[in-house]
Amino acid sequence: MRKSTTRGTMRRNRVWISGLFLALTWMASMSLAQSPPAKVLAYPQLILHNGKILTVDENFAIVQAVAVRDGLFLEVGTNREVLPLTGPDTRVIDLQGRSVVPGFIDTHLHGAWAGNISKRGVKNLRFETVEKGLDEIREELVKHAAGEWVVFSGLRNNVTVSVLTRSDLDRAAPSHPIRIMLDTAMSVVNSKGWEEIRSKIEGLAGVKLDPKTGEPNGHIRGQANGVLLYEDIVWPADWETSLVERQKETFRRLNSQGLTTNIGRAQGLSISILRKLWKQNELTLRVRPSIEFIMYNPEANSYLKRLGNLTGFGDGWFKIIGLTVGPPDGVGSRGGQLTRIDRKRDIVDPGGPAFNMIGENKWAMSSSDGSWDTAGTEYETVLIANRYGWSVQSVHAQGDLAAKMMLDAIEEANQDRPTKGRNFGFDHGVMRSEEDIKRAIDLGVTMSFAAKYLFAGSPDDLIWQFGEDVHRFTPVKTAIDLGLKPVLESDTGGYRSASLWNIEGLVTRTDENGRMWGSREAISRENALRMRTAWAAYYSSDQDVLGTIEEGKFGDLVVLGGDYLTVPADELAEIPIDFTIVGGKIVYDRARDGLIEMGTSFSFAN
Repeated sequence: MRKSTTRGTMRRNRVWISGLFLALTWMASMSLAQSPPAKVLAYPQLILHNGKILTVDENFAIVQAVAVRDGLFLEVGTNREVLPLTGPDTRVIDLQGRSVVPGFIDTHLHGAWAGNISKRGVKNLRFETVEKGLDEIREELVKHAAGEWVVFSGLRNNVTVSVLTRSDLDRAAPSHPIRIMLDTAMSVVNSKGWEEIRSKIEGLAGVKLDPKTGEPNGHIRGQANGVLLYEDIVWPADWETSLVERQKETFRRLNSQGLTTNIGRAQGLSISILRKLWKQNELTLRVRPSIEFIMYNPEANSYLKRLGNLTGFGDGWFKIIGLTVGPPDGVGSRGGQLTRIDRKRDIVDPGGPAFNMIGENKWAMSSSDGSWDTAGTEYETVLIANRYGWSVQSVHAQGDLAAKMMLDAIEEANQDRPTKGRNFGFDHGVMRSEEDIKRAIDLGVTMSFAAKYLFAGSPDDLIWQFGEDVHRFTPVKTAIDLGLKPVLESDTGGYRSASLWNIEGLVTRTDENGRMWGSREAISRENALRMRTAWAAYYSSDQDVLGTIEEGKFGDLVVLGGDYLTVPADELAEIPIDFTIVGGKIVYDRARDGLIEMGTSFSFAN
């Protein structure tokens, strides 16, 4: 009896254990059914395999294949890891050994926004001398009725900046209000023009006075000029059609150069155009505007109080990254770079460059004791912007003294509200001292550099001013060696806005005439690629989602028609772009779209 009972108990235990096992198995299968691995939720829309994919991650890993699903990188690895994810509708591209790089990011590209102020249709005056310039004005005014406003564009030279006055202009235009736009920070008006605008700007910083009479001399700078520049803009009545289409065409051209994200300062009309494309899901590259709405704005504090902080507003396609302010200095071709570096000559010849041995300071006037008075300038605007939580970037600053002023403003702002980690940055990097590079690192400030200043005519002009010191300009290798992660901008147009052209420039430091500029500042092609991808993503605080080919990041990449790592350095710019892919969508296919003419829609403005 006892043995039988034991056997029964053992049988019942086996049944109970089997039931428990089946229950646990069923529960496990239900759990798997309800929470399957992410990688089997859906098939990827795109797979690229059998290539040389440069992830540009922290280790600069090179892999064979990548899968993109729902706009994000799903898998990055070997052919064996990626190809099994192929579904019935997955587009599979055999790279046949070609290189793939992350989508290119440009941090300063003029002409990319269709709604920014343009001088199209405005008569350009050379003003080689006062009298020659007045004759140019008289010739144009015969086409306009008396009393009609006439706006000109003028070459910034010693005549227009330092000699010309409104009384001179009165001799050519006694019956017309006229204004000559020299740049975004500077205009000259005649007496009739002054009477028309004085109620808008009288008393603002930037209305220049004759030292003898105390009366306005016709020169309008800074905030006063900003009121005229921005608030007198007339938006085209058909902007929602004509300018939107122009913007789409511009983006199509940029896509053909491998561009997937553009960063840059944008005016109100451009923001409206970009927003329209964003809402209609018609953007073909990611846009990161830095808004100009308080640039040269005497009411910056009031505007920011009313609006609040929009830094970071948007999504992966459209995101406001902050705001921008007017530049602390001018451009090198006019002697406007504000610098400690000694110029070899005083460039004030009539009709020639406009400024003195130190360059142009747009933020301040020099006092008798050598200090700078920044009251009512863009220096203060940086402090105001930071106070309300905005980040500041996309600021023109070519010279090393201009960089110092920008860093001084950020450092002072940082005492009120920490700036580090909030993508403060400024551009061009022609002249940068080691001291200021180290300050930028400490403050978390990004510096943007351009190959443009090694080419495009700049070296000849700069060597005329600075002699052999030009070989120390655009010190990218120095910046990297000191620990900075600099970024690579274009700041130019046509074929010179292409990422590979700019990369080749910094790798070879050799211009299109075969001349080498500052060979000691040449960098590796790996670091040049980082500047245009991984490091560039920091400029817009996108480092967690852009800039590298890693799982979970946006699926932006460029398929090159060659091997990026082995092609001779002086042939990098000649590597064709076969595909440009944004969020897994092919926005440019060379076989489908052919070579796209870049045209002349870009400017070489500062």
